[in-house]
Amino acid sequence: MLSKYKEQGDRIFGGLGRALGDLGLTPNMITFLSFICATLVGVAFALKFLLLAGLLTILTGFFDVLDGVTARVTKQTTKFGGVFDSILDRYSEVIIFAGIIWYGVNWIIGLLALAGSLLVSYTRAKGEILGIQMSGVGFAERLERLILLALGAITAFLIPQVFGFLTLGLFVVLIALLSHITALHRFFYIWQQLKKQ
Repeated sequence: MLSKYKEQGDRIFGGLGRALGDLGLTPNMITFLSFICATLVGVAFALKFLLLAGLLTILTGFFDVLDGVTARVTKQTTKFGGVFDSILDRYSEVIIFAGIIWYGVNWIIGLLALAGSLLVSYTRAKGEILGIQMSGVGFAERLERLILLALGAITAFLIPQVFGFLTLGLFVVLIALLSHITALHRFFYIWQQLKKQ
């Protein structure tokens, strides 16, 4: 859903992207920074540092936006960069949800959320391989899921700890539901587009 506002994001963060480019930071370096942050998110969840996990999730999302902005404003968009970003994003999601399960959220719920998250990206990739424009199809893309995860971690931190598992678990359930709905939405969208062809 937020991917529809890519042009606005470029205007807001374009100056920062150019500044990072001038400093010698490439989009792939920023992608790797996002992956490092995501790895730390998983560790923070596993160690039950909920506030830290929430803040690092926000930072992960920020870097995830910034790598694309930097690539576009510095004219460094490459096919390899897209592949590199996509693969590290998937590894990031596995690490984050592994940390959430280690934290204590029911492993079935955690795996459902992980599967849904991976399927959202997979259905987009399959659609684009078939030449179908997938941008903006669905409403639980990576950035939206990171925002929900950050909200879940911070909310669980702010309320009494005895309810932390329940609160974070509810946000993970929401991510699972929205991501599977998005994956199915994309599946049917691809089906409709192929029928038109």
